[in-house]
Amino acid sequence: MKLLKSSLVAPSLALLLSVNLFAQESYTIKDKTLKEALEIISKKSKLSYIAKDKLLESRKVNDIKDVKELEKALEELLAGTGLEAVLNKNTIIIKEKKSNTSSKESDNLGEVNVTESLQTKMANKNFSSDANLGLFGESNIKDVPLSVVTFTKDSIKNNQARQLSDLITQDSSVRSSGAYGDNAESFYLRGVPLGDWNQGEYAFDGIYGVAPNYKVPTDLFDAVSVVKGPSTILFGMSPKGNTGGAINLVPKRAYKDSNEIELRYTNDSRPGIATDISRRFGEDKQFGARLNLAYDNGDSVIDNLESEAFSGSLSLDYISDNFITSLDYISTFENIDAPFRRLYIADGVDLASAPDNDFNLAQDWEYSKADENLALYKFDYFFNEDTQVGFYLGGGQSDVDRLFQKGAVLQNSNGDVKTKFSKGTFDVSRFTYGIKANTSFKTGSLNHRINFDASSYEGKVKTRVNTDSTNYDSNIYNPTKISKVDLTLPDEKRTDTILESFAISDTISNEAKDIRFTFGGRYQNVESINYNTSGDKTSHYDDSRLSPFVGLVYKPLDDLSLYANYSQGLSAGQNAPSGSTNEGESLKPYKTNQIEVGAKYNYNNIDYSLALFDMERKKGESGADNTYASTMKLQHRGIEISAFGKLTQTVRFSSALTYMKTKIKETEQTYANDEVGGAPELLANIGLDVDVPFVKGLSFGNYLIYSDEQYVRDGSTVKLPSWTRWDMGLKYETKYNGNDLTVMLDVDNVTNKAYYEGASQWGHISSGEPRVFSLSLNYKF
Repeated sequence: MKLLKSSLVAPSLALLLSVNLFAQESYTIKDKTLKEALEIISKKSKLSYIAKDKLLESRKVNDIKDVKELEKALEELLAGTGLEAVLNKNTIIIKEKKSNTSSKESDNLGEVNVTESLQTKMANKNFSSDANLGLFGESNIKDVPLSVVTFTKDSIKNNQARQLSDLITQDSSVRSSGAYGDNAESFYLRGVPLGDWNQGEYAFDGIYGVAPNYKVPTDLFDAVSVVKGPSTILFGMSPKGNTGGAINLVPKRAYKDSNEIELRYTNDSRPGIATDISRRFGEDKQFGARLNLAYDNGDSVIDNLESEAFSGSLSLDYISDNFITSLDYISTFENIDAPFRRLYIADGVDLASAPDNDFNLAQDWEYSKADENLALYKFDYFFNEDTQVGFYLGGGQSDVDRLFQKGAVLQNSNGDVKTKFSKGTFDVSRFTYGIKANTSFKTGSLNHRINFDASSYEGKVKTRVNTDSTNYDSNIYNPTKISKVDLTLPDEKRTDTILESFAISDTISNEAKDIRFTFGGRYQNVESINYNTSGDKTSHYDDSRLSPFVGLVYKPLDDLSLYANYSQGLSAGQNAPSGSTNEGESLKPYKTNQIEVGAKYNYNNIDYSLALFDMERKKGESGADNTYASTMKLQHRGIEISAFGKLTQTVRFSSALTYMKTKIKETEQTYANDEVGGAPELLANIGLDVDVPFVKGLSFGNYLIYSDEQYVRDGSTVKLPSWTRWDMGLKYETKYNGNDLTVMLDVDNVTNKAYYEGASQWGHISSGEPRVFSLSLNYKF
């Protein structure tokens, strides 16, 4: 349901309110088995644990009372038991103490087993304290000098999120630039466009080149992390060079034996079903398999639009004494009849009022078909508790066949448009591989954590596109019926992108680990080759850049982190467009620089966060002599404040606010103003979820999302008005035959408000989400 729909990063909002928030978590265990004690500690520390089954069930542990530190609590708990606890990758590993005569045991993690509590850290939480940060690996968000938020599987379920745009726009720094009913998703992150290309910009398990390109079916993922600000140091350059941040998709794993089925329905008439089956096998449960399937088919609330969508994933893993290996496979398809397409408006044209939310200019013969198949294999070897090496290889294939309108152009405030039809096929393949290593050691009183990775990505985009030269008249308030057009596809064009890089970082901390200094960099080589229909090269560039990173975390209290960073991002240089004096010339890669400071704080089940950032990025433009060059510099300055958690045992809330000023700092052109397109000045989210008295298991949620006015392009005269949307929902949790049964009803855009949601980097504008009813019944057995 629409509860806690904001995921936020870290403010010291409580400090601003002068509230005394200085408290520490303490641990008290009395008369418990090891398993019972670990369950308590896992829930409090939000860390998962691994241990052998026979130890969990039979071993008694010591009583402890009001022990303040996790490491000390574990030490006292296990004293004299012959066991020890090791914290590795934010997981508590319980193993038998090393024997002085056993060299084999001293070189690995000991015999460990995945238990059903492996992901207690994400249980019943909309947001996780952990994230996979590529080069930095699995990290606690409060220990890294970055602004990060992780949406968990519970957030996906609670919001009935079917695709990425249903989920991550809960964060005020993220807004969708796509449209409800379109064939692809795209976003703005800190005012920088992301995902509006044929080469996807989403990472999968910390790696580019494997995630879906066009739409992300969230049924298949355990969590989604959003990293804000340039992230080249973490994941390498994204395939199309977004530098506003990164989105990482976390695959599901077989943490325990489970069965789950969901029946669902959205208006007008679109039923669906989803299943999630997980098993662990072997004497020590070392082998795991998890299968996810989802299917939805029917009529949309959008006029004429019908869609059929399938998504499936198979995750296999094997955990040995000293290595972990996994294989993930994903397959999706989506067939849309009469897909909704974004509008376009030129400068100087009066913007028409937003049409009804169910409007659709698409004809019933327009279509979009997309099939994607993706796979990733990973292997990690642990030499000991401090040193790990691994490698991965993966890739994907995406095939698109579509015939639809190419951005109907608004002519006036009466809603008249002129539109063209475009037929095309897209064959997008990518292959990636790499190695990773990390080690920890000490020099005197200082702790070091060295991370290294080297990666290679090769993407090929083959296109065949033919756009009709005829302009057809229509109107957004009264769409015209148009006879089917017949378009023949031309020969194929191709673009190759090769990205190769290596990165290294060192995180230095003191004995208390309350000060962490990280420095490093990534050396990135970017090669891009364009071929015409005859197979001849039309443009080619091959260039390299070093992207440095410096960060500092200071924790004056266990629950308070202060941080600062300087980061640099990298984008592939654009090709000079047709009509430029240097047509076809490839520009060098663009740099983005950002300085950020912030705070992250937790008190009494509430997380607060604050981030201030100043980002500058380059962009190509045509100058006065019509030469295309990277002479435009854009600046994004902002502050992000958020808070979410429990006000009481029966009341939960979330809130987030982003205030951002953008401007065209340098340019060779003359624009109507110096505003950056697609970047509202004020963005806000607020949600409240309340347990209904006298009805056990029933809760009621309300959620508001606000976007300020925004320009449709850099320096444009056309401005989209501000908007506010109200969502609400009911959630009922009960038991059937002793198993969990959850029923949810959500209503998005309760008032059915008509509005323009946002602008894309191409200057297109999208209508807002219509009033959508979503009903689901979820049963775990």
